[in-house]
Amino acid sequence: MSLSGSTQDELVALFPEYVAHPTRPSPTLDVIPLRDNPERWRLKITGFRVLYRIRQGRPLIEEIEPRTIDTYLRFGRYIRSRGT
Repeated sequence: MSLSGSTQDELVALFPEYVAHPTRPSPTLDVIPLRDNPERWRLKITGFRVLYRIRQGRPLIEEIEPRTIDTYLRFGRYIRSRGT
């Protein structure tokens, strides 16, 4: 799957703030820890969710997925299967 040009532009615009403060929400950065696993985080961009962990103080992106109910169900199954 590829991100649209406007979605890529939005992610690029957020990237400096995201890298500097990957766990600090702001008016322009919508990040929260995942409910089922507080070691994983979610960055919301229009129509997509970026899932990541923090490693050595930096975000490690695990997945970029479209925001659909199927995506959330699959993420839930994945988290439960890993026991994390």
